[in-house]
Amino acid sequence: MHSVFKAQRGFTIIELMMTVTVLALLLGIAVPSFMETVRNNRIISQNNELISSLNLARSEALKRSGSVSVCASADQATCSGSTNWTTGWIVFNDLNANGTLDAPDGTDALLQTAGAAPPQFTLNATNRSFATRVLHTLLRGVSQDRLDLLAEVHR
Repeated sequence: MHSVFKAQRGFTIIELMMTVTVLALLLGIAVPSFMETVRNNRIISQNNELISSLNLARSEALKRSGSVSVCASADQATCSGSTNWTTGWIVFNDLNANGTLDAPDGTDALLQTAGAAPPQFTLNATNRSFATRVLHTLLRGVSQDRLDLLAEVHR
């Protein structure tokens, strides 16, 4: 009797274990680096959103020849009067230049809202004067107010 042996194809258990080990080492190196990149992109995105709001306020103030304010807001409908901008902010046409959104009497129009930042971020202003009156002084010349924002990520 003549038996024919066919060549077996596939991987041995040792080859599979080595491949899995190499893959685990590569993932162990790549994932933390990728997570740091994602975290940095989120910070940049949050900062860009704030800068976009400030640019909108400036352009609206010039277009309307009036005051436009940006302030921290927890409910995206009123100014919170806080230096904590992590809760979000609003941009509004501030006709009477009082730094608050006077929605009930209809004199101020809400232009843009920004929601809260993710929980691991903080965005704080160092002076409250900027939080209540932002860009109406820019329309009349160089603002004496300075905005110092501190953006942090908590790990």
